[in-house]
Amino acid sequence: MTSNKVIKVGTPIENGEGFQFNQDITDEKKIETLERIFKELQPEQNFNGMSRKPDSIFSLNEPEEHVALIWASLWYLDNDTAIAFRNQNYYRLSKKQTRTLKSIFE
Repeated sequence: MTSNKVIKVGTPIENGEGFQFNQDITDEKKIETLERIFKELQPEQNFNGMSRKPDSIFSLNEPEEHVALIWASLWYLDNDTAIAFRNQNYYRLSKKQTRTLKSIFE
């Protein structure tokens, strides 16, 4: 059974507001890995947010159903980890999760 899911990756618009989606990923293994990572994450307690725009955003869509299964903003940190924001919560990704996520988006 082939998946009809697609990961859409966006980056901030230079000198502007908003984001531009510039990549579609349909590889089933990458989609499964992304879903697994986000199922493992636990919300950060007492996290005050980020002071800068996200480095990227992504959504995992099921186009035939016209629904976004996952929608998240990502900030890559200097210590090779990342922060994700989704469903009104912040999540801290480990170094391994961040590396894996970056490899999905390459």
